Amino acid sequence: MSVAKQIGSAVRASRRDLRLSQAELADLCGFNRHYLGQLERGLDTEYVQRVETVLDTLGLELIVRPRTDRLAAEPSDPPVEARTSDG
Repeated sequence: MSVAKQIGSAVRASRRDLRLSQAELADLCGFNRHYLGQLERGLDTEYVQRVETVLDTLGLELIVRPRTDRLAAEPSDPPVEARTSDG
């Protein structure tokens, strides 16, 4: 599964768990619902493709998981973690 699809799937699942609409989450994050829809569908952007290339080159994988302080997180806090392939 591509990095974009992993991110999109995690965002959609988390948004649904919190019972937020796309419009509500987009408003909380400060961007439009159309962008959030694209993100949830896992559409690749040049930015995500570049991140994936860097991770692949360094032998890293991206793991998206809920934060322990999830509800207290600021929208600008990064929700992803990069770890080595070794685990």
